[in-house]
Amino acid sequence: QAGLARLPVQQAVLLLDVTLMTPSAAVQSGMKDPVLAPPVQARGKVLQLLGVSKVQEAHRYEHGKHGLFTYYLLKGLSGAADQDHNGFVALGELFDYARAQVSRTAKAEYENEQEPACIPALIPASREWNLPLTRVK
Repeated sequence: QAGLARLPVQQAVLLLDVTLMTPSAAVQSGMKDPVLAPPVQARGKVLQLLGVSKVQEAHRYEHGKHGLFTYYLLKGLSGAADQDHNGFVALGELFDYARAQVSRTAKAEYENEQEPACIPALIPASREWNLPLTRVK
């Protein structure tokens, strides 16, 4: 993240389908949910979309041959997340789509939670919300 913050780019977006700590390891270590915050030097320049928002397992999704979060990111970038049907998938659209689909699928198929997060928080009023990621046909 520090290296990305030093690059001559306006904005870097990291898409991470990771398990921060398994629930059983968290219990053993006495750890509560991790505090997710961008490093000081990356603020305003690096956005992270994470497959989990707390101590949760990032599920493998056999149906999609990827992690659950990766599957819905790829599906969203292919056009499923284009909520306003303007031919572009924006960052906010992708995050909303992936968060809803991952949460729903984790509960239905694995009977537990997996809630994606964006660090820092992504809100519709932010300029990053409309950052175009891909053009769809």
